[in-house]
Amino acid sequence: MKPFNYKKFYFDKIMKKTALLILFLSLLIFACKNNNKQESKQMVLEKNYDWLLGKWERDSNDSLKQTFEIWTKTDATYNGHGFILEQKDTVWEEQMTLKEKNGVWELSVKTPGQNDAVSFKETSYTDSTFVVENIKHDFPKKIKYWKQNNILNAEVSSDEATIDFKFKPVL
Repeated sequence: MKPFNYKKFYFDKIMKKTALLILFLSLLIFACKNNNKQESKQMVLEKNYDWLLGKWERDSNDSLKQTFEIWTKTDATYNGHGFILEQKDTVWEEQMTLKEKNGVWELSVKTPGQNDAVSFKETSYTDSTFVVENIKHDFPKKIKYWKQNNILNAEVSSDEATIDFKFKPVL
């Protein structure tokens, strides 16, 4: 009969416990990493821009021109239509789409005559403000929307110029 090998017995026991501990820690790290990705994606999808929704008219002193923006929502996509009427003729317009793409919210803007929309990536967000930017575009490079009280504000800018808009709701 072979003598009992205490060293081997304790070594095997320690190795089993170590292997179980490593497996447990690996699973814990993997679960935390996966949870952070899900939370990050959920935060992107939980952003709410419903304060844009509605028909808005620019508050201006020009009696011959009226500027409007109309925002609607389809699923998780916000659609904007901006246009300027001079007397009763449309003299300018643009189509806008605000939606999540690959984990980042983007505002795409297209005017008639353009082949492709210009995309702006979101760089800042609160529950009543967002900023999108495209530094490669000539004008604007930055677009900011925010709602204050019952006024929808917009600002389009580049390094050289800034244009401010104040819209009141159309009832």
